[in-house]
Amino acid sequence: MYAIMPFIMANKLLAAIIALGIAICIAIILYIFNANFRKKVNFWWLNFKTTLPVFGTIARLKEADITAVNGWYDAELKLCNSFNVYDDTSIDPQTYEKSKSYLISMCEQGRSTTPKFIWFAIIALVILEALGFAYVLAGYTVPGASESTQQIAALGMSFFISILLVFLTHQSGSEIYKNSKIEEMYIKNKNIGFDTYQNISISNEYDDQNASIAQKIYNRIDSATFKKRWIVCFSTSILIILIAIGATYVRGQVLEKQLIQEISTTSVNIYETLPSELGQIQNEADAQALKEQQDADRKGGWATFIVLAVLFVFVQILGILFGYKWGFAGKESRIAYNNTHKFNTLKEYMDFHEKSHNYIRTKADEKLKAMRPKILSLRSRLGTEQFSTIKDDRYRTYQNYFDNKIFETNASKNKQNDMKLQSAINDLTHKTALNDINQKATQFNQATQPQTDSAPNTVSNLIQNSKADELTKQLRRLERTKAALLEEGIKKSDSQYQDLEDQIYDIQEQLKGFDNA
Repeated sequence: MYAIMPFIMANKLLAAIIALGIAICIAIILYIFNANFRKKVNFWWLNFKTTLPVFGTIARLKEADITAVNGWYDAELKLCNSFNVYDDTSIDPQTYEKSKSYLISMCEQGRSTTPKFIWFAIIALVILEALGFAYVLAGYTVPGASESTQQIAALGMSFFISILLVFLTHQSGSEIYKNSKIEEMYIKNKNIGFDTYQNISISNEYDDQNASIAQKIYNRIDSATFKKRWIVCFSTSILIILIAIGATYVRGQVLEKQLIQEISTTSVNIYETLPSELGQIQNEADAQALKEQQDADRKGGWATFIVLAVLFVFVQILGILFGYKWGFAGKESRIAYNNTHKFNTLKEYMDFHEKSHNYIRTKADEKLKAMRPKILSLRSRLGTEQFSTIKDDRYRTYQNYFDNKIFETNASKNKQNDMKLQSAINDLTHKTALNDINQKATQFNQATQPQTDSAPNTVSNLIQNSKADELTKQLRRLERTKAALLEEGIKKSDSQYQDLEDQIYDIQEQLKGFDNA
């Protein structure tokens, strides 16, 4: 420790650079850890704190937490909801297929995000640039301040400039790539013109599946004006040129300052003891030698500074190329890429998420089982009348909670779709004459599949088909629950089993009604 402090005091700038480098490394490690392991760490913490003695979720349960809610205890629902945060209810085969289709429609199926090793290279270049700028700016950042203050200010300013350049060059590359996609869009369009703009996302990916490639790009590209824009590129180019010229000029002034100091140190006459003529000859020889040496230093220094300026510009061009090479121009292309790039097939995608779901389900059921003795203990103090609606333990599982969550989500989506469809029907009915409706319905039937003879009937059938599909999915889900209960040994006379039978019968009757219609 005593040996380190003198070194730090004697090399303040170097010590500050080392300290800042260590801080940057720690920040990078924390960022990578957060990006790759945050979800796993949070899930582990959820499991740990749930069963933690005294301070855990189960240990702190109180009577107010065990009210009856839809056949469950409120505490159980909250626990299942905590685990459901890590279990994606939106995972289905369509998400994978739509994501792949989205990238294909945008002509971005071969692109990816910036690789991690490229980011490491960029960070290394930032540090090198900052070190170079720090030595250039050290004497001019805060004039009149102490040497240590100037060094710290120069280092901070250098890192700010370097990070700003990384951001701007990366954005410039992205802007160039987006402009290339806009140009591609117009080239493929061949001056035909575009149809009405549709805001296509992954969820409604198939809405324009019959459109041209140019129209698909038009509907998905992340652009407000659909015109090329060069604002970021222009601004970045000006900044790069100014910094390259400015840094070279400052280096040149530092060199001239050093050369002047050399002259001042040799101005003392060391030949005073010699005869005047001999001393004058010797002084002239020394002055000529110094002049030649300084001319060589000046030429070599400026050549080095020009090389450094060219290298600096090249590094910035490299940053622009990185931004152009990696990244996306579609509004949801990055999401689509994240949904698909780890999986070669739909089976791999579904197996991965099924394995994740099963792991979460197992852990959640373990915690539910550990919670129930505590719930029974609290329930005994409150009596049993208010808990008559609580369903059997075999029903109150995480899987049933998960299935109900999916059902509610799908029901909400279907309701919204029905409302949008009904709104479209009303607008069509009020704004279009009946013969025009029949004509459009006929065109629609010929383009897709035989439906009915009029547009209102066609739309009505679409609504009925949507509802029938949802009822079929619900029926299959209830039948799986019924089979699971039978495997667990539940009796057919049990009220829970009878409720399932009644629900299945009602849905079957509704489906028969659709078939008869």
